[in-house]
Amino acid sequence: MISVQLVRGDMGVSADGTVTLVDNGRLYAFGHPFLSAGPTEIPFGESRVIVSVAGYAASMKITTPGPLLGVIRADRSSGIFGTLGGQARMIPIELDLVSQGDTNYSYHFEVANDRFLLPFLMNLTVFSAVGSTERQVGDSTLQVNQTISLEGLPDVYLESFISGGANGPALAARSVATPVAYLMQSGLAPPGIRGIHLRITASNQRLAQELEQVWTSKREIKAGDTVELTALLRDQDGRETLQKASVEIPISLPPGPLTITIADGASLDRMEAAMSGRPALPKDPQQLVRAINKSRRNNRLYVRLARPESGFALQGDSFPSPPPSVVSTFSTDPSLSINVLRTLLSTVADYELGPVPGVVAGFKSLTLTVEE
Repeated sequence: MISVQLVRGDMGVSADGTVTLVDNGRLYAFGHPFLSAGPTEIPFGESRVIVSVAGYAASMKITTPGPLLGVIRADRSSGIFGTLGGQARMIPIELDLVSQGDTNYSYHFEVANDRFLLPFLMNLTVFSAVGSTERQVGDSTLQVNQTISLEGLPDVYLESFISGGANGPALAARSVATPVAYLMQSGLAPPGIRGIHLRITASNQRLAQELEQVWTSKREIKAGDTVELTALLRDQDGRETLQKASVEIPISLPPGPLTITIADGASLDRMEAAMSGRPALPKDPQQLVRAINKSRRNNRLYVRLARPESGFALQGDSFPSPPPSVVSTFSTDPSLSINVLRTLLSTVADYELGPVPGVVAGFKSLTLTVEE
């Protein structure tokens, strides 16, 4: 028997099966499809049968994997094909888990480098690690920090909080696997992942705040003014927190109404998606990495200044209140017009408030008047 090793190290996921034929360094095994993955690159090694368990419905073997032997190159309907020798490229993953009470756990393992299997295996391993030590029912908060190192591209940095009364480990595992799925299954050539580092900090408290109220220092402003914005946050125990920010009104802003929206990242994303009508898809891996890094976090509030005017968005970049020359270019150039998104509100400026220790949610909007 051989053991096809999808994950190896401090955690292991493998599938063991019988060898059909070994011929001049070529190996044929299983006699049936494994995952029907087609061309692949997964390491395989020896497999030692500890015991065979007979059963009327189905029999089974309990096995343990051994030293590596080679690489599985294809997974077809009639079996799997591999070559003896060589080494499959795996993706190293480091997971640091800080449990409640400052107990630290460190996991080091490798995962098969497959564009479809990698997100699933990330979800599986992270859920297994976090679920084995952290509570799955009851108030808890998990802070997830993720760094994905890429070949020839900037690193991907992500931060998210999961806070609630159930399924914390499952939601944390999904938050880790989602950006990996974006990278590997975007329709673009998958980037080379050098390694993934995760740090998850657990707490047995629900750390979540709701945006209750927003007000400004003045309602009538002029272009170039600075407005003091205050946001009132309330947690589930009724404790209140104030967040303040100084918002600069662009000096080139013409007179008229100005809408200030302060909201969490998910609410603001939904509003922008509703206004644009269709998403702006990345054209190359650089744009994809930039879009992931620019994604809004769920532990902070965002401020958006907008006017009720037509605006444009091109490949993720906004063009608020464009001059007539830019409008003419966007409207007449065929190479641009099919990729330009029109928006009902023209974004004037965006601000990001400081992070809070937990999840923040809410949506508030107010209108100021820009005077002459």
